Amino acid sequence: MAYSTLKRKTPLKRSAFKRMYGFKTSPTEQPAVGEVKKATEARKKAKKARKNTKSSLETHLDIVFSVYIRLRDAMDGGRTRCISCGKEYSFSGMQCGHYFGRSNMATRWDEQNCSSECAVCNCSDANHLDGYTRHLKMKIGEKAFDDLCARSHGTRKWSGDELRDMIRHYTSEARRLSKEKGISVRI
Repeated sequence: MAYSTLKRKTPLKRSAFKRMYGFKTSPTEQPAVGEVKKATEARKKAKKARKNTKSSLETHLDIVFSVYIRLRDAMDGGRTRCISCGKEYSFSGMQCGHYFGRSNMATRWDEQNCSSECAVCNCSDANHLDGYTRHLKMKIGEKAFDDLCARSHGTRKWSGDELRDMIRHYTSEARRLSKEKGISVRI
């Protein structure tokens, strides 16, 4: 038994959006020039709006802050010591470890709460906080550690303007440290 292909007598109606993204009803059908311009402007406006959302600002600040912390803790030449295990790694092999987790917004971008940490300690070592606690107390002092613990119990909501200001601040600081220490980074 041979199968034949079925063809529609009239093509399906498609919107300008679907025509623009390759859903053509026939090979000769093309979107109008005005439709293309409108759709392009709408995409640009939506992309710009996504850049200014609070979550996108937080993500951008996380990236910039991580680079800053790793540069701050790096020695000249690009080697960095893990605060938990004490081993030395290259700058690119380190991560920004948080003593109190990133979900705690009161201390998420607190410089005393964050230090360079190797990926093994930061992601998979269950006992990394033992070494982190010991070394953090030596690094910032007992009183500052107690203040950090007290701040971690608070709550904080960051405004978009505060996030933008911190992005500008940590970007400029990361660039300054990058030049001082001779470590090239892309921010």
